[in-house]
Amino acid sequence: MQPEARVIVPPFSEHVDGDDVIIANPARGVFLAVPPEAAVLLRLLASGQTVAEAGAAYAAQYGQPADIADFVESLTAAGFLDAPPAAPVGTRRYHFASIPVGTARRLWSRPALAVCGALIGLGLLACASEPAIVPSPAALVFDPDHLGLSLVLIALALGAVFVHELAHLLAARAAGVPARLGIGTRLWELVAETDMTGIWLASRRQRCLAFVAGMLADLTLAALLALLLLAHQRAWLGLDLNLVLLARALLFVQLTRLLWELYIFVPTDVYYVLATLTGCRNLMGDTQAWLLNWCWRLVRRPQRIDQSGVPARELRVVRIFAWVWLVGRGLAFASLFFITLPVLAAYLAMLGRGLGGDANPLRPLLEGPALPLLAVGVQLAGIVLWLRGLLRARGHMV
Repeated sequence: MQPEARVIVPPFSEHVDGDDVIIANPARGVFLAVPPEAAVLLRLLASGQTVAEAGAAYAAQYGQPADIADFVESLTAAGFLDAPPAAPVGTRRYHFASIPVGTARRLWSRPALAVCGALIGLGLLACASEPAIVPSPAALVFDPDHLGLSLVLIALALGAVFVHELAHLLAARAAGVPARLGIGTRLWELVAETDMTGIWLASRRQRCLAFVAGMLADLTLAALLALLLLAHQRAWLGLDLNLVLLARALLFVQLTRLLWELYIFVPTDVYYVLATLTGCRNLMGDTQAWLLNWCWRLVRRPQRIDQSGVPARELRVVRIFAWVWLVGRGLAFASLFFITLPVLAAYLAMLGRGLGGDANPLRPLLEGPALPLLAVGVQLAGIVLWLRGLLRARGHMV
């Protein structure tokens, strides 16, 4: 770089996090962890100093020259000083950034959290005192009026998903960082998701709250449903049969969602809490890189990814998490090839025969429970998006 050149640095934020400093370009959705001296150099460049002036000021403070060209190149490659990175493949973003920070903080205040905790505790007591209210998978099969109740359940479940993601968004807004809602995939599962990358600028407590906010919302709703079913079971309330059936089915859906969050081998809420508590901001990426290097070592090939910059403490966590990643992904792919794909193939074969003129295969699809057929459609959409993402990622690598 020419000594008289000036680097155009966009507005950015910074936050001290342990031994590093998180620098953020919120407008571009880029958040980087850098050493404190790098943050100092960035501030010098942002103040309007030339490359020579910033280098001299840096050398005077630290007693050694700064490689400004390499520093600027790294920030540009990361998107910090370049065009905004594209949204992740297979994801369409929708913004809900207009919620005031004050409103979000009132909704996630200590009294509000205390109310949620009390309801969750009462819900657990209800399930323990009356185990019959805990639903089984049979709760998803409605008889009679299976189609009407199934459609209502789908609408309620989608509403619960929105509440889950909105809880994440509100917790992020309460921490003063931007957030947005969207649709994406976890492996081949179609999911709603909240982009709150800026939460890494918040304190560790605020980060953990933002990551568990969705689960707290799910637990609170599940507790309310359990209390409603307990009141009906004990004859404290006389509820319509259809309302009871819907409450049981929605409670089963909520409990299933909570189990999904325990799949920490993909980026779930619990995974992000684990990454926060261990201080490994890129736990998934570092683990996948470590496993790739390990595979190359097995075949006696040179190491492909340089991980010398990863602290030893984080590498110890990565080695442990690698086993979780391997076992979890192995079970997930086993379920895909031995359960999901055979079921999809059977349904598609029935549909194909029906479209070919044979009405018999279509009868169980149209007259049976609607939920399995709709679940197949959602699953198929997730697989298509996942495969498209893999193909696009491969195209970027070539």
